[in-house]
Amino acid sequence: MLFSLPFMLHGTYYLDDVYRSVYGDGSWHGLGRPLADVITFGLSLNYYFLSDFYPLGTILAVSCLIFVFNSIKKNCFSINKAYALLPLPLLFISPVFMQNMSYRYDSTAMIIALALAISAYYLSFSKGWKVTVGAVLLMIASLSLYQPCANIFLGLVATNLIVRIKKSGNGHFKQMFLDCAVFSLSFIAYFIVVVKLFSLGGGRATFIRPDQLLESLSSAMLSTRSIYILLLSGYIKITYISLMTLALFSCVIYSIKYKPSLFYCFSFSVRVILCFALLFFSIIGTSFLVVEGITDIRVMVGMSSVVFVLVVFATRYYSYKITLFISSIVTLIFISLSFQYSNALASQRNFELSLLSNVARDVNYGDGGTVYISGVMPTSPVVKTSIRAIPFIGRIVPPSPPWVSRRLAAGTGIPTVENSWDGDNTDLINDICRESARPEISNPMYEIFHVKNGVLVYFMGERNICL
Repeated sequence: MLFSLPFMLHGTYYLDDVYRSVYGDGSWHGLGRPLADVITFGLSLNYYFLSDFYPLGTILAVSCLIFVFNSIKKNCFSINKAYALLPLPLLFISPVFMQNMSYRYDSTAMIIALALAISAYYLSFSKGWKVTVGAVLLMIASLSLYQPCANIFLGLVATNLIVRIKKSGNGHFKQMFLDCAVFSLSFIAYFIVVVKLFSLGGGRATFIRPDQLLESLSSAMLSTRSIYILLLSGYIKITYISLMTLALFSCVIYSIKYKPSLFYCFSFSVRVILCFALLFFSIIGTSFLVVEGITDIRVMVGMSSVVFVLVVFATRYYSYKITLFISSIVTLIFISLSFQYSNALASQRNFELSLLSNVARDVNYGDGGTVYISGVMPTSPVVKTSIRAIPFIGRIVPPSPPWVSRRLAAGTGIPTVENSWDGDNTDLINDICRESARPEISNPMYEIFHVKNGVLVYFMGERNICL
């Protein structure tokens, strides 16, 4: 709950949330997420309009996740060892899941999707075929809530391949093949039923051409690398290095204690290589196969399994108390990051609303005609300080682009704001620059120009209007 607390305290409207809060519009079935509609509109208590029930959905979803973790332990689906149980919350408490937590309307479905995918893994080939069928159904449900969260399944498969975390009588390789079969079958069933039969999925169901596969994989690798470079700074970098050192040290301990044979060393090397491959695909999922690709950090949910693998591997030979200490330190660092990020996000939104309040007065609340908005909002001075401390925050606290600023402006009481989803109003901007028009109002944050049927407000967060 501590990880989700700062998001619930601030309750900031994040990107798409602004449109949904102002107009009560928006659905997810067209994105291949029909169950997200069921949950979100159900909590809104109607079939057609969204109402803001936040943070009720987050509280219920996190409670569902806690129930899953407790059930895994209580029903003995996991190895009853500290290293297998104590790091489980790190699948949720992760820097890459902070953007998902920011969405007031989407976060409920995203958290439940994560909980269902984790449940599906521990049920997969654990207690007979009936339970395995249940695992497939849970995976289909997870995909129908938020597709990227299902990728955490592969991260858990990767973990179990090198350190056994799931209670099962199968060997490492056999269990991997069986679990991958469940993952593949779930994806195929989801694609046939949800995407093809009900024609849901939109651009996320449009596949790339075969000749684009290598280029798409290369792009996915570069995206993953760029995120890690941003993320690995300060204490987070020290934490990763420490966990990797402990993981290597555990290999030394095993070698000294058990003196493994050459065959075991070869087998373990193969498992490590497969583990890296599975972790990579848990990060990118199937995004490299579709035209839309990796849209943002929120689709890289599987990246949280990397920390989970490191903590599990690093603590497998330590006592309960030491494992608890290491897991708690990592958890505390990520919780601290969630508070810093949430505070920065709230500061940026408050800063933008303050600017728009001034704009509303400057344009007399749209009394003079249509209000067009272009340009990217300036970054709050408080956020700039946060970014200097944690560069990763700058990646997920974007200043509002025009399509968000327009909805924020409508929410501040400008009913005549032009409400398109496009970027800048390039035609109006070209006319202003060609005529060297002077702004009616100008300050370091924005300029207001008179245009043929209203005014154009241009925010100078990235550049001046004619540069």
